[in-house]
Amino acid sequence: MQKGYSQEHLTNLCDVEASQISRIELGKINTSITHAKKIANALGMDLKELFDLPEP
Repeated sequence: MQKGYSQEHLTNLCDVEASQISRIELGKINTSITHAKKIANALGMDLKELFDLPEP
């Protein structure tokens, strides 16, 4: 799902540091489940959908 948000906008929506968003996006770090949930909420999606996990 693409929202077209800038990193700055996403940072403001989910209260995660911009540098953290950048490193996650670039695949330089793994993120915590807490940050992943904040990002999913900011994007208006379920955490499961963020990771594109298949239905059980």
